[in-house]
Parts: sequence; C-alpha cells; structure tokens
Amino acid sequence: MLFSFDLMAQNVGIGTTTPENKLTVQTVTGNYGITHTDGTITLGTYVGVGSGWFGTKSNHPLTFFTNNSQQQMTLLTNGNFGIGLGITRPVNKLQIGSMGSTGYNGNDFAIGNGANAFGIAQANNGAFVESSTHIILLPDFRNSLGGSGYVGINNFTPNAPLDVYNYNFSGISIIASGRVLATGFDVSSDARIKEINGYSNSSKDLKILNELKVTDYTLKDKKKNRNKSFKKVIAQEVEKVYPQVVSKHPDFIPNVYQSTNKLEKTVNSYLLSFANKHNISNAAKKIQVILSKGVMQEMDIVSIPSETEVVVSGKDIEGDQLFVYGEQVDDFRTVDYEGLTTLNISATQELSKLIEAQNKKIAELEKRLEALEKK
Repeated sequence: MLFSFDLMAQNVGIGTTTPENKLTVQTVTGNYGITHTDGTITLGTYVGVGSGWFGTKSNHPLTFFTNNSQQQMTLLTNGNFGIGLGITRPVNKLQIGSMGSTGYNGNDFAIGNGANAFGIAQANNGAFVESSTHIILLPDFRNSLGGSGYVGINNFTPNAPLDVYNYNFSGISIIASGRVLATGFDVSSDARIKEINGYSNSSKDLKILNELKVTDYTLKDKKKNRNKSFKKVIAQEVEKVYPQVVSKHPDFIPNVYQSTNKLEKTVNSYLLSFANKHNISNAAKKIQVILSKGVMQEMDIVSIPSETEVVVSGKDIEGDQLFVYGEQVDDFRTVDYEGLTTLNISATQELSKLIEAQNKKIAELEKRLEALEKK
C-alpha cells in the first residue's frame, strides 16, 4: 500500500505520492477507492463502470453503485440528480427513471418509465406541468373506486370532484378554448342570494330581441377551427342593444397569426422579425406564441421597433422560429348566452300574450260573422 503525507500542504494520500486534497484516495482500474467490508459503502471511482468522484473533482459526476456494480444514482456537475438503474445523464434537476424518447428536459422534477414521462417546472410566469400521457387525479387514492376525494382550486372544502372558487372580480372561474361537454348545466338561481327588483317588461324584451342580429361567420384561427361555419351573435352588436349580457376581460386576439422569419437573441430578450406586418398595436403589453409542442405561452413586449419587428423578453426560446398568435387586449368581449335565453323567454311570453289577445279578437269576430250570416 502506498501512503504519503505532504508536509507543506498537510495533505494525506493513499495510493498516490501527490495528494491534492486533505485526503486523496487514488484508485486503479477496476478497484474502488474506499469500500466497506461488505461492499455497501463506496467512495471514489470505478473505472470499469464509469467515472465517479467524491471531493474536488468537479469535472466528473458523482455516481452511486450497488454491490453488483449497477449504477443507481448520479449527481452531475450541473446539479442534475438522477435516480434509477442506468440513469447516467439526468436531464432534469431531480429525475426519477428514464425520460425515454419524450424529450422532457429542464424540469425541476420529472418521473419517467422509459416510454412516457411527467415533468414539473417553475418559471416566473407560472408553474408548468407536462405529461406524455393523460393526467389522472385520484384525490382519495385508497378509495378511488368508491371514495369521495375531491379537488379544490382556491377552496379548502371542495363539494364536487372539481370545485373552483374565484377571487377575481371579473367573475370568470374557468376559461376553455374549446367546447365544454356535460350532460347538464346548472346555474345558481336561489332567491335567497338575490335582491329582486321586480319582473321584466316582456313588451320591452320583445323589442330588444327583434333588434338583435344573428350572424353567419367563421373564425380567423383556421389552424384550430378550419372553415367551420357558425350562426350566432356578435358581442359588439349585442352590446349596442342589450349591454348587460356583454362582459369584458383581458384575452388574446389573432391579429398577428403568422410565423417569424427570424429570431435574434440579445441578453434577456429576442427580436422577432416577420415577413408581413405584425399588426401589433402600440399599446400592447403581451403577445401569445405557440411553442413547438402546441403549447400556448405569453411573452412580455419590450419594444416595437417597426411594423414587422417586435422585441419580447425571454432567455430560453428553443428553435429558430415561432408562431405568434396575437396581442393581448383588455376589452375582449364575451356574451352571456344564458342571459339571452331568459330574454328570449320573456319575449316569447309577450308573443304568447299577443297571440292570445288576437285569438280572442278572432273568436269575437267569428261570432259576429256567424250572427250576421244567420240574419
């Protein structure tokens, strides 16, 4: 056994004459540096399996093996830590298992089984959860076949499988970019939560209903909706005659709707260039882009140098092209179709009254006509 002591540096070496640290253990190919008698504790390197160092050798990963030389855990020099058999290069900060071919990387936490993966990442604009499979919530896992576990959002006492409480005064609890499917739809209507001011004027409601215009249209987002036709109302037109069913809130409009032809990275931002005018207004603060996986992401606007250029904040945009959906507006309008339904009920009741009155007049006229015919 080679044992050395550096008097000047006060370093101790085992297996080396030039110890670089307070305690340096030098190994040879196929041997361990320090091992417990039963082989369960190992520090140092095992060249035959992989390079692993404990100490100041920061250019190598720290690797943990089992007693049969199977690699089980790896800590890379960039801080990524992998748990699992053969995970030699974890691509997430804490990774359990293999990501397979999913490409999931850069997450704070990730779980994989070699074929599919699940990841969680925290960014300044939110926490992101992605999965290559369905995400299934079983709040009451032990009783999932007959339990009553519920999920609450902003609610510590959920009363349904999904119970969302809204602290935002805009009144919107759930926003869906597509259709909502259900076997029924209930609206809170208990008299005890209302201050009733009287019954609606059905004659006035009929007049309002006649002023509404039903419009045929298609949506500008052809990638999502193609050329599907719709027959509905337009919020701005409804607002003119029945404003109480129209609400405004921030949302994105497809006024850009094109891919960039060039991306230029600066220190903390990107210059997006377009072949055509981007149509972004000078008051715009945010734009929405579609990433390679089809995920929508918001980006802050730093400046608008020209009608074909915009600078957005960001550090890690992947690829050399982005599809930009459009800018965020503060007055995006939505229509309360339930309010239109009740308006229609009131107007229909007025029509029923008019028809009933006309039927009475017709009946009277028929009686008079019958009397005249008898004479």
